[in-house]
Amino acid sequence: KLSPENETLKYYYALSIMETGQVETTLKILEEAYNINPYNMNVIFALVTINRDQNHLEDALKYAKILYELAPHSQSTQQLLNQIQSMINSQ
Repeated sequence: KLSPENETLKYYYALSIMETGQVETTLKILEEAYNINPYNMNVIFALVTINRDQNHLEDALKYAKILYELAPHSQSTQQLLNQIQSMINSQ
């Protein structure tokens, strides 16, 4: 059984579920992992990109801002945040 307090295992489990096309289940598991450790950048990045790809832009923006707060000097983090903000503005 999956350890309820291990965000890394949940992260990899979520990615494996994503491969089966179960996007909402994937997001739920990633959110559980985030709640265990809100500083795991892999989990947050997955939440940003999967939400973005599913056009859940408000959720993607929420997590992109968190990611940016954790890594404000990262050019790729800034670009991701800008991309999502642009997508929202163009709707």
